[in-house]
Amino acid sequence: MIENWLKKDIERTYNRGRNRFVLIDPHRDFYFLLDTLPDSWVRIEAHTDTDEIKAKSEAEKKYSEKNVLFYTTIQREKLKFLREYCETNGYLELTNAHNYIKEKVHEHTGLNLNLSKEELLTAAQAGIGQLKSYWIDLCHRGSDVIFDLQKMLLPFLHNPVEYAHQFHPQVRKAFLEKVQKYIGQTPIEKEETIIAREVIEFIFDGLLTSNIDQVFIDILRQWLDSHTYSDSLTNYKSNYHTPENIDIWSVNISHPFPEIDLRQLRAVCDKMYSEEINESWKKYIINRSNDRIAMMIGVSWWTDVLTILNFDHPELSLLNNISELSDYYVKNIYHLDRAIRHLYTKFLNHKEIIKPLQEKYESLLKEFFDKWFAYFESYQGQQQGYLEKIINEKDDKIAIIVCDGLTYEIALCVSDSVDKSVKTKSGYIIAEIPSTTENNMSNLFGMGSEITSVKSRREEYLKNSMPEINIGFVELDEVNQTHSEYDVLICSHRDIDDIGEKMQQGALKYFENLINLLSEKITDLKRIGYKTVHLVTDHGFVLIGSMDESDKVTIDLKGKGKIYERYVLTDLPQK
Repeated sequence: MIENWLKKDIERTYNRGRNRFVLIDPHRDFYFLLDTLPDSWVRIEAHTDTDEIKAKSEAEKKYSEKNVLFYTTIQREKLKFLREYCETNGYLELTNAHNYIKEKVHEHTGLNLNLSKEELLTAAQAGIGQLKSYWIDLCHRGSDVIFDLQKMLLPFLHNPVEYAHQFHPQVRKAFLEKVQKYIGQTPIEKEETIIAREVIEFIFDGLLTSNIDQVFIDILRQWLDSHTYSDSLTNYKSNYHTPENIDIWSVNISHPFPEIDLRQLRAVCDKMYSEEINESWKKYIINRSNDRIAMMIGVSWWTDVLTILNFDHPELSLLNNISELSDYYVKNIYHLDRAIRHLYTKFLNHKEIIKPLQEKYESLLKEFFDKWFAYFESYQGQQQGYLEKIINEKDDKIAIIVCDGLTYEIALCVSDSVDKSVKTKSGYIIAEIPSTTENNMSNLFGMGSEITSVKSRREEYLKNSMPEINIGFVELDEVNQTHSEYDVLICSHRDIDDIGEKMQQGALKYFENLINLLSEKITDLKRIGYKTVHLVTDHGFVLIGSMDESDKVTIDLKGKGKIYERYVLTDLPQK
């Protein structure tokens, strides 16, 4: 605002048809404002007699028709060659620049500023670009308003020297003193980089003991969220070492140190073998799992840990058939599957972490499977002729994505990931047994007792069984606008099963890409005219996780039998 007030005072002369103005600033108090004035004004500096002669000559020869601003530190009564312009055009003498500021604030707000000379000059430079409300706040609240450290601290920490040196030396000194006071220090003269490092240590040390004001946590959050400044935070963190002897459960939940989360997780996993997890730990983990800074540094896995720690089966004893157990799975158990998939992806190579979590997960699944297999004699698959059923029920163009290997929980991830303009709903059918690709795919395509591993034969069978319908077949990743001509488009996708078979545990990191691909293709299919898109699969898959030799079992068959990859076939019941 001060720059606008100065500009208007100078413009009064130019607006009278006088195109010469002398700004006299003996102490260079307003030098910082020169760059805020219009570029169309020619600015010439003159601080000696020789400068005056050259300035006047240059103005008359080169800029006779332009508005010229002469900036000088020579007092008016001592000017020789520019004095004439003061008398015939206009001038402003700022021998007491702080009084000029006071007068302008009173003129435009009706309020009085009770600040020292140094504070006034500091406020003027800090107030460049501010609104009138800045000066009103200064009148009411005093010098605390001059430096808004909640806004200024972050760019200062990012580049201390460059940021501090944009200020007039007097303002810079006041700013650095304010920063030191802000972290409880007695101000002394120090290099900007030292002060910045001490601020960082103050913030990080405060986080480790939870002795820190919310304002610093807000600054940290802004820092992490900034593309401009985030690199400097990474550098500061790499040079800060968290002590080994800290109480890890007393650290502020908004800390930026993933290594502390790992120490806490190891402590939790150690307890899982011997005793209940401390309730205060659980409360901390709940708060940390919801913390925005934790999410911003990639610590999003506490939610999955809590899913496994807190899971219970209160309703399981009430279930009495496969249908009820299936409903129970899609309501409850899939959360466990999602949690362990995320944890495998993150910690599979950290055996001391993943092994206890995996064993807890497996014990919870065992309770469910014990109940499931108690009613397995009534198990009945529902895949036979399923694609034909979908097609017969259609009332417009439809696409069906047929996946080779897809779990219920990943299907829900796909549903959650599709464009929000697409309405989604989920459901399930019971897979056929044995759960192999050739068996279940053949059933989906309605081939009855004919089982084939040849994809083209299954497609030909479906097409021949419904000759009145224009059915097209395509690989999902090849779908484009040219495939919009069909009444029904069958899109095959076997990436999940392929990657699982070839890469085993290495497939974990690719699941998110596959989820994104499926959701994008659903949107593409909607865009090219298919009103409804169905996502179906032949079977799911099992994530093995961490396995030792001791985890493997030898199958001792009673009677005659064969051992296959996914099932065992015998002529006698087995115990």
